[in-house]
Amino acid sequence: MISKWDKRFLLLAKYISNWTNCISRPVGAVIVGQDHTIISIGYNGTPRGSKMCDGECEWPKDKRPHRTDLSGCPAVHAENNAVINAARIGTSTVGATMYAYCCLPCKACMGAIINAGIERLVCLEGTYDELSVKMIEETDIELIQVKEELLNNGGDNLD
Repeated sequence: MISKWDKRFLLLAKYISNWTNCISRPVGAVIVGQDHTIISIGYNGTPRGSKMCDGECEWPKDKRPHRTDLSGCPAVHAENNAVINAARIGTSTVGATMYAYCCLPCKACMGAIINAGIERLVCLEGTYDELSVKMIEETDIELIQVKEELLNNGGDNLD
């Protein structure tokens, strides 16, 4: 069971995922303060001003199905973009909650989440890589993983 606020912000992250220029995998993230105020948002896509990935994926096709080697992908992940966007405008994320419309974030994003002082992570069920699991287990970050079906349940799952 997730709260109405968790559902709202996870649905917002889902909506924001549609803003991506990445045709391979739309992901969105929202960072929210303790008073339910939106601090920052992010979606996966190329860096500001970049024309890469506009209409065609730069990531080699042979690496896409496995999602293990992102070295050919120029996109910045949604979770990292949300942290970067908050820093860019000088807004603290210490004590905040991140809502990520994806499974447990990758190790690079997990490092940013931990170092940004985010205390709660709400995301979809699943794991991107085992290292990110180990990383979050070593922290005090509260992890809530949600079945995607709960987001489409017309509010029946709200408390």
